[in-house]
Amino acid sequence: MSRRNSKRSSSIREREREKGVRRSDSDCRLQIADCRLQIAGREHRVREYKEREREREREREREGMHL
Repeated sequence: MSRRNSKRSSSIREREREKGVRRSDSDCRLQIADCRLQIAGREHRVREYKEREREREREREREGMHL
């Protein structure tokens, strides 16, 4: 972890301490896992979209050959 990231995370922890709010490590891990799932879902949709676009392009090429 870079100095900047550790500095940022420590300042977040300090603010949580000041507010009297402290998330448990398991809460943080759950939040990270949820974010990773969301990102994976988006990446999956992007891959599907790109595959559909490639298929459409192949169809256009096939139609062009038949003309």
